Amino acid sequence: MIELVIAMVVLAIGLGGTMIMISGSITSNNRNKTDTTATTLSEAIMERIIAAGVGATATFTMSDCSGATNSILIDPTGSTAGRGAAVDATTGNISFTTAASPTSGYTATYVTCGVNGSQATYDVRWRVVNTQASGTAVYAKMVTVSAR
Repeated sequence: MIELVIAMVVLAIGLGGTMIMISGSITSNNRNKTDTTATTLSEAIMERIIAAGVGATATFTMSDCSGATNSILIDPTGSTAGRGAAVDATTGNISFTTAASPTSGYTATYVTCGVNGSQATYDVRWRVVNTQASGTAVYAKMVTVSAR
């Protein structure tokens, strides 16, 4: 009888540890899915900007699953200082703080639709900087895109 009680305690401890591990795996998997979607959105906007060409000043649109259409602007002023989302001076990353709101047209709220009507909303921001300019010609652009 004592052996049976000890075996049940050992089994309970083992199953408890397994449940904690499974719960952690589910949480990690969901976080990875969200990160992958944010990366894919950033890449999609980056591809649209690259496809426009180095000297382009244009506006594109991108629709999400909710039916909303977002405008994607590409440095309409031709400024060598750049236009768009603010960049953190320390890290060089796009800033998502409320004090660092991007120039109008350089941010998009993108909604993805999942199973059973679930939706996830992403804040996508980008910045375009002309890195070499001669008169009115632009030879290179640096594009920074981020989503969360």
